[in-house]
Amino acid sequence: MINRKLTVIIIILAIISSLCITSGCYKSLIIEDKSEENNDTTEFSGVPDSCLTSKLKVPGQAIDVDISGNYAYLTNDLGVLYVIDIRNKENPSIVGKCKGIDSANIVIVKDNYAYISYTELIVDDNENYTACGFYIVDIKEKEDPKLVGNYNAGENNIKSVYGLFIEDDYAYINTAVEDDNGGISKLEVVDVSIKEKPKSVSEYEVDGLPSGIWVKDDLTYININFYDYEKKEYTEDSKLLILDVKDKENPKFLNLYKIPSNSWSIYVPGNYAYISSSKQDKETEKYNESILQIVDISELSDIKISGSCEIPDGAWEMDSAGNFIYISSLSGGIYAVDVADSSKPVIVDSLKTSGSSYDITIKGNYGYIADGFEGLAVVKLSDQAVEEEKLYNGSDQDGDVNLPPEAIIEVMGDKLSGDYFQIKNPVYFSAEKAFDPDGVFMLT
Repeated sequence: MINRKLTVIIIILAIISSLCITSGCYKSLIIEDKSEENNDTTEFSGVPDSCLTSKLKVPGQAIDVDISGNYAYLTNDLGVLYVIDIRNKENPSIVGKCKGIDSANIVIVKDNYAYISYTELIVDDNENYTACGFYIVDIKEKEDPKLVGNYNAGENNIKSVYGLFIEDDYAYINTAVEDDNGGISKLEVVDVSIKEKPKSVSEYEVDGLPSGIWVKDDLTYININFYDYEKKEYTEDSKLLILDVKDKENPKFLNLYKIPSNSWSIYVPGNYAYISSSKQDKETEKYNESILQIVDISELSDIKISGSCEIPDGAWEMDSAGNFIYISSLSGGIYAVDVADSSKPVIVDSLKTSGSSYDITIKGNYGYIADGFEGLAVVKLSDQAVEEEKLYNGSDQDGDVNLPPEAIIEVMGDKLSGDYFQIKNPVYFSAEKAFDPDGVFMLT
């Protein structure tokens, strides 16, 4: 299940750090709703061998997706929650919409409700400020979801919501108020037992800019970045903060551990915290220093890095199937990383998409990708192979993997209908999106 996360169009303010430029918010959990009938009983097995099953376009950019029962819940940057029937994987269809959710971002489904984070930019008399928090949408009627609640974490200031997590009757959100001189960041705990009137329970101030959040066994895990407001760039420091939230009214500090910089999403399914990190070159707008970090948290008094793995082109949100962590790429697509040996994680499969993959959520043997302007992508993760296949050799001493390149050819021209083109008019072929996960592919 999972994680994650992610506002792409959220706020682009000079006074708000570049954390919001690419996405600004990070999803940390998707909770499965077991109350709905689920016909997807095929479970992942064998080795990853991803293939695209179908696409579903939506207006604007698809930002985040959660799966519950036979339905996908997808947010876009135009303020809409889409309810999508996914029983037919080759032909998913929109069955309901909830509009009016400005700057919709992370979506988490629990029971018969969808929780959706937002940070809305408001321009009034040449003054920029924000409204932020999370909405609560009643999704019992799939054809007619209704907005029933709104927790407003800030008005008339420059506050943003980054991470969101739902557990039991509580929502946990990371917030930050920023200006040119610095910022104030907090973990906020919110009682959502009364959907129409969510209320604040407590706040815990943290240093730096919190991004992802995960809550498990009364512990909260938050990865934090640090920003130099004079140089207007992130520092080389990031930290993993762990809090005790058993007493919702009084969160307590447990530990703080330094991790590689520019950490964004966090996923904590067991004794390891998986954290994605990446940097974006300001000139080329390409991503570098993109990695999956694995942090051993089995002993909170002795936290340590277990292993790491380079991820091409912007590591972002994560989910898991079997012994594999799936990571969405901001440059489009997903990577499957074998983490059976946490000290030697290795990429074993990849799939390139034509959008910007802001989120990956897994249900059974399928992955669901919020793929930016390309909408929802449905991906089959494995063909149920039972033997080790072509992709890697688990006995490799150095962990190197030679993944096959993927040829993606686009044909463009003046079409008459179907796949027929107008005669005597030029037809163009492009392999621009052809892809080699090892990074050595050259277009010729």
